[in-house]
Amino acid sequence: MQDISKLHTWTPCACSEFPGYRVPDCTCKFPEVSPFLQIRWKRLVIDEGHVSATLSNILVPFAKLLSVERRWIITGTPTTNLLGLGLGSKVIQSSEEDQATDESRTPSPRSTPPPSSSAALHTRVWNKYDREDLNKLGNMITHFISVPQFSADSKLISTHVTEPLLDPNGPRSGAIQVLNRVMEMVMIRHRIEDVEKDVVLPPVTQESVLLDLDPYVVKSFNALQAVIIINAIDSQRTDQVCDFKFWSYFTDAER
Repeated sequence: MQDISKLHTWTPCACSEFPGYRVPDCTCKFPEVSPFLQIRWKRLVIDEGHVSATLSNILVPFAKLLSVERRWIITGTPTTNLLGLGLGSKVIQSSEEDQATDESRTPSPRSTPPPSSSAALHTRVWNKYDREDLNKLGNMITHFISVPQFSADSKLISTHVTEPLLDPNGPRSGAIQVLNRVMEMVMIRHRIEDVEKDVVLPPVTQESVLLDLDPYVVKSFNALQAVIIINAIDSQRTDQVCDFKFWSYFTDAER
């Protein structure tokens, strides 16, 4: 059903045309070829399009076989960690106390000179979660949208965008600007101020609702919280840890 080589034949279509049109009323049969592959599509649009970042399903390989003029991805979450406008370029400046301590130290003959004011700014080092998002973005651009520059060389995103950003010492010079240009080339994004003008949301209100839980449910809930707390302490919070608000529930007998 996906052998598109069967669509090509040296025998021209001899079917009659529709009355008043130059489009033939084709009745030619192409055995074992999906009807979707026999159509020249104007536009292909997928909702929740971030699923196209995964190459393990049949969506992207089949979409690459389709004859499509324009491809669109609609998604509110194209990536998970590449959020905000900083894109990893935010810097962390050492505190005034640290700078004063560094200035008060007397450098030894073999020690390196104290860092300058510009060296005091340390660019955030991108991590493995950023790499996952960059790989997802690269898959969407290269394989589904099929941008010609990247589709011709599937490793171009990795060598020219991802690796310069993931340097152990921080993004290389111009690496973030390259990512910005790539995203501007293929993405259209609603600005927050535009969304707020179109959709006026009601004010956020919070209300606490006390749950009357069964005694066994209370014990199970407290046990689950204890497991989460122990895991957070045991891992020493060295990895991504979700923030939880822990509430203890008590049965009437415990009160």
